[in-house]
Amino acid sequence: ASATMPIILLSDAHQRDMHLLTTLTPEFLQEFCKTSLDFVLKGGNKKIFASAAQSLSVEADVVQRSIEGLCYFLQESAKMQLNEMDFKDSLSPLPFDEEKKTILATFFADNATKIRKMLETLSLSMPAYQNLEWRLDVQVASRCLRQQLQPVFTLRLDTNGPGGGTHLMQTDVGGLQSLTKELKSALLEVNSYHCRRV
Repeated sequence: ASATMPIILLSDAHQRDMHLLTTLTPEFLQEFCKTSLDFVLKGGNKKIFASAAQSLSVEADVVQRSIEGLCYFLQESAKMQLNEMDFKDSLSPLPFDEEKKTILATFFADNATKIRKMLETLSLSMPAYQNLEWRLDVQVASRCLRQQLQPVFTLRLDTNGPGGGTHLMQTDVGGLQSLTKELKSALLEVNSYHCRRV
């Protein structure tokens, strides 16, 4: 294993999901690479997952998670434009032998441009975060609300790209807590390899 720090840090769950790949023969690993590229470009195919699962004597969802994990890894590697050494270093938390690391690195090098183009196409069609400003307004006294504070948050979200612009929102503390919870959940989903913009 390399002594350098991996560029892409794999979560424990991601490592568990990708572990199946470390047990595959080189031929099966190459097939999983091709299936992952198809998954990135066209979406998943349950029949392929079921067929591979039957051949490997594992559950179909284990195969699907390993394919999705590899997809996420390939996409992140493409976004960061990793070279072969950094790509292999990022695989170091997993027990891949050198031959399998080379298979994965070669596959990535051969297909990185395709993956990058697909990611660019997807990112062009979505608004992107530009800025967020917020203000807290509190009414400190009124005849009706004695010693009851009702804070209101005013948010201004600026986005750019298609459908971008300025979005104004107003919410109370409960609404902001709910929004924060949803955003955290969305962030976890985006960072998981199960998420794919279509």
